[in-house]
Amino acid sequence: MKLKRASTYLISLALVIALLPLSTHAQTPPEEPVADEGCTVAKQRITTHAVAAAAALADHSAKYTDMKNRIDTVVLSATEAKYIDIKKLTTTRDTVTASLGAYTAQAKVYATALETAQAAECGDDVDQFTDSLKLARTELATLRNQSLTVKTAVKQSAAPALRSYATWLKANTNTIQENV
Repeated sequence: MKLKRASTYLISLALVIALLPLSTHAQTPPEEPVADEGCTVAKQRITTHAVAAAAALADHSAKYTDMKNRIDTVVLSATEAKYIDIKKLTTTRDTVTASLGAYTAQAKVYATALETAQAAECGDDVDQFTDSLKLARTELATLRNQSLTVKTAVKQSAAPALRSYATWLKANTNTIQENV
């Protein structure tokens, strides 16, 4: 949650700094490049955000991949146990895999948008810089939606299917143990 607020704050602050009119820097001597000063600060903030975002993306990707791998393991176990509702588990696995694939693709798009914002020149052409920041912000919103899609797939699809399998497994394990 803190990273979400911090990233929104950093992008907003970078955008505000880039859009500040030159008249706000009236105390600066005219020889100094005023726009470059604000641009440098904005680019430093974007760089800091990019590093934090890369760490967060890696963390989320690892967690989501771990969830998918656990579901794959349960599907294999259910297949070996001859679970009667295996189709539900495989459909769940496919849903989580598809949403994870979309999340991973969007994470790459967002990382590219951040790199573009870092590389954008803002000295003479402030519009290009602000456009690249707006694009990065849009891609971040899309990435958050994709993350929510993965979480929803796990909570609404995988969790009930896994509970159902656990109940079946418990009932059949008890039956098998009683017969022995």
